[in-house]
Amino acid sequence: MFDGGGNEWHVGHRRWVLNPAMKRTAFGWCESFSAMKCFDASRTPEANFLFVAWPSPGSFPLELCPKEIPWSVTLNPGYYSYTGQETVTLERLSDGSRWQFSTGGIPYDGFFTVNTQWYGVPYCIIFRPERALTYLAGDTFRVTLSGLRKKDGTADSLTWKTSFFNLPGFQHYYYRR
Repeated sequence: MFDGGGNEWHVGHRRWVLNPAMKRTAFGWCESFSAMKCFDASRTPEANFLFVAWPSPGSFPLELCPKEIPWSVTLNPGYYSYTGQETVTLERLSDGSRWQFSTGGIPYDGFFTVNTQWYGVPYCIIFRPERALTYLAGDTFRVTLSGLRKKDGTADSLTWKTSFFNLPGFQHYYYRR
């Protein structure tokens, strides 16, 4: 789920793990190596979803969202069509700090891309604030996606809140250098 570095352009690992069409998976482990089989789309009936966000709406463990990795929102291409006009506004509610992201990059507050490659679901908005930002337990962020277009051609937007909390005892070994 980390998908940092060069993977931030598509967050493909994350999108496969969170693929709503996946019904079956498998895990393997040997010494210090692990693997997950996630190339499955056998769920029937099809999952009915508007979007899959990471971090997700509602409460989210702070330890799973270090500031170096991007946020992502996968939109259901059965409901939404890619427009090239997608924008994201991220607001920290405690102090009103805002970050805005768009394809045109004006204003430019960090990394932003829309990826339509087939990594589970082929419509994903990816963003990460570049300004100094530290996430704290108790922080609540409002995420607003605009510039969306429903399949019937009407304009749409989505808004939700994500609140970070501490996950006591959690060891995130994959972030250590």
